Amino acid sequence: MTCKTVSTFGTIRMTDTTSDAIEVAKRYLEANLEARVSLDQLATEVGLSRFHFAHKFKYETGLTPLQYHLTKRIEKATELLRAGKTVVEVAQLLGFSDDSHLSRHFKRITGRTPGSVERETDS
Repeated sequence: MTCKTVSTFGTIRMTDTTSDAIEVAKRYLEANLEARVSLDQLATEVGLSRFHFAHKFKYETGLTPLQYHLTKRIEKATELLRAGKTVVEVAQLLGFSDDSHLSRHFKRITGRTPGSVERETDS
């Protein structure tokens, strides 16, 4: 049986389903929250064409791979803010260009500002 090893996030066998490849991609995205990850890079990692991968990922998760990655980054940002990190620190840790970049995406996804979450922990 021919295998394709995908980093430390899983092994895709020729007989595995596309769902397995999507799970490997999700683990990869979750382990690389601070990195910029391209669609081509993800498709290569799981051994699928770019189009097939993007279509199947959205079908299975309801989000594009990049939307999924951003959502996970915002979830991690919330966790870090609640742990006492500042907005600036969180932006740097998660690979946002600056705190306003984080704030814009944070508010769009959660409906709140990261500062409001940060202030919750000060109370």
